Amino acid sequence: MLDFSYTNWGPYLFKSEAPKYIIDRLLIDGKKLIGQKEMRHFCYTPLSFLYNDDTKSWFINEIDIALESYRKGHIEYHGENYHGIIQEGRTINFELDELWINYMKPGDFNPRHNHLSDLSFVLFLDVPKELDEEQSKFKDRSDPPASLIFYYGSEARPQWATASKTFRPKAGEMFMFPSLLEHAVMPFESDVTRISVAGNISIT
Repeated sequence: MLDFSYTNWGPYLFKSEAPKYIIDRLLIDGKKLIGQKEMRHFCYTPLSFLYNDDTKSWFINEIDIALESYRKGHIEYHGENYHGIIQEGRTINFELDELWINYMKPGDFNPRHNHLSDLSFVLFLDVPKELDEEQSKFKDRSDPPASLIFYYGSEARPQWATASKTFRPKAGEMFMFPSLLEHAVMPFESDVTRISVAGNISIT
């Protein structure tokens, strides 16, 4: 076997888990929004609501460690020295532009799209077990129901390039990614509601 190396190429996709107290607070605050004016956007999720400024301010402070971890991973992924950059005093600020909650029901889906801003994320608050069962029974070659897919680059024939990545999200999982990275959410048939929170962050 020859010695070889490879280069990290493309956007940095960060995956972590949020602590229970953050999930509980977002669920409680989100429940209070049901019945209020729904968020207007292009996706096919009928129940989406913007959180108020109090929840936004609390949330951005609570995920400070996740944001700094994202920055560290992003810097190292692209071949730079994180500690060297910190010692140079190259600081940045994260500002939460929008924070909203999604109540996804049978048949709902988000088509392939991207976001405005610099950084985006999605945090799954409640993923009913019925979705695991539906995914396990799924035999088609397409992406499984209720899956989250990220897209980058062009498809290749034969497939020598990885142009997408599919996840089956679990409760508590958070994905953070550059806002321009395209992604989609597949529909499901189970008679349940999956709850997630998404947001956009500006970096200065």
